[in-house]
Amino acid sequence: MEKSVRRVVSASARSLDKEPREPEPRITRIDRDLELVAPRGCHASVLLKLVNRDNRHRYYAWLAMVGRAGSEVSVMYRHTGADTIRCDLPFGVPLSAKSLERHLRQFLAAEVAGPPPVIIED
Repeated sequence: MEKSVRRVVSASARSLDKEPREPEPRITRIDRDLELVAPRGCHASVLLKLVNRDNRHRYYAWLAMVGRAGSEVSVMYRHTGADTIRCDLPFGVPLSAKSLERHLRQFLAAEVAGPPPVIIED
C-alpha cells in the first residue's frame, strides 16, 4: 500500500509568482474641519495647500504634518475653503515632495482633462 504525499508550497515560493506592490499613499480632498492624525499602518499624514496656479501648473505647499513614532501626535485643522489635500503615507512610502508628486498628479488627473503638472514647494 502506497501513501499519498501532499506537496506543500511554502509562502516564500508563492510570493515569487507575484510582483511585490509598492505601498501607495491615500489621497483625499479636505472639505471640513478635522483632527489630523496619522492612521494605523501609516508613518505620516500630510496636508498640502494650493498656493498658486497658472495655465500649466498647480503649486502646493506643505501645510501640516503629523507622524507616528511610538506615540500618536495630532493637529487640529480648520477648513477655510482653500484647496487642501490630505496624503496618508503608509510605511515604505518616503516623506518627500518627489515621492508625492506622482501620486498627487494621478489623483488630480481624474478631476481635469489630462494630467496636470504638480509642483510641491519645499
